[in-house]
Amino acid sequence: MKKFQHLFPVGITILVLAIVSIAAFYFFLLKPRVGTEQTIASSTTPTATTTTSGMEITQSVTTSTTTIYPYTTESSDNQYFSTAYESSHYKVYFNSSDEETARLLVQAGEDVYPVDIRIYGAGPPNKTMIYVFHSLENIRELEPTHVPPVASPDSSGGAFDTFPPLGDGLKAYNLIRAGTQVDAHLIGSLKSFIAHEGGHRYFWYLYPAIRKPVRPNWLDEGIAMYAGLEVYNGNTEYGFGVARQKISASGPVSLATLDQLQASGDTLELFYGESAAFIQYIVGRYGEQGLGNFLHNYNQSADLNDAFVKTFNMTESNFETQYSSNIQKLASQATSGTEFYLLLKNGS
Repeated sequence: MKKFQHLFPVGITILVLAIVSIAAFYFFLLKPRVGTEQTIASSTTPTATTTTSGMEITQSVTTSTTTIYPYTTESSDNQYFSTAYESSHYKVYFNSSDEETARLLVQAGEDVYPVDIRIYGAGPPNKTMIYVFHSLENIRELEPTHVPPVASPDSSGGAFDTFPPLGDGLKAYNLIRAGTQVDAHLIGSLKSFIAHEGGHRYFWYLYPAIRKPVRPNWLDEGIAMYAGLEVYNGNTEYGFGVARQKISASGPVSLATLDQLQASGDTLELFYGESAAFIQYIVGRYGEQGLGNFLHNYNQSADLNDAFVKTFNMTESNFETQYSSNIQKLASQATSGTEFYLLLKNGS
């Protein structure tokens, strides 16, 4: 995995710099908040273990409300981490200080895996690596020139990127702070983190013809936001609240200029909100199959307008005109970001 980045052209640096910017979203996601709680994968220690060839095998234990997914515990094959948990679709690297975080992540990953597969249509050809850093400073020590943008040194977050020396994988830091209660909100946030950041990895592998800089950022981020909300929608005010206010007052930002909002911290939340709203609108009207067809057609031609015509039988301009009119009505009808999200989700 360390040599993964050499498989790609020199332009990879530009791509991953854009991808890493999504970490800012999780500074908001992992903060305590009040919202809908969903059934969660158990955060208690599994009850059945056996030892085989020096590796601890955790057996699958199912209760009436939760599932404990099987994983192995082994010495790390990565020089920067001491231990790894490996499950069917993930491998989580960590050091002793982050054992609890790693255990929760491997369970959360397996729990959301079917959702990302459902949304993106398939998965990467190999397991998703998750590298758990105890703090932002630990990332700085290893990747001093590739640190995700942060709101403060004690922020929680992460990103998908392909930076050396770790290469392809999800980099996470400070996900569980000292004294944090392991509850439904925390588990939901971890699930959303993996669905969102893992979604970027799926996009990278499954749609190579429309990787950055071909595709607009709003498409990749909008789908990742959608994926995260499908597994935990405990904070739909984030993004949708400011988007509702902006759209109800003056309509949505044009797709041609939407990516520009990502460059500033003052408009970053609006960027995520409008990107997510556009994807939610497509899924609400055309289903996930419609979104999948759009991605397939776009990947085939690498032409955004062509994808709109082949998928929705209208040009990008005509689709956007129809979308703008419909979504402004919904934004005006809603009284909160959460209500705006639900109206979009229900295909109103």
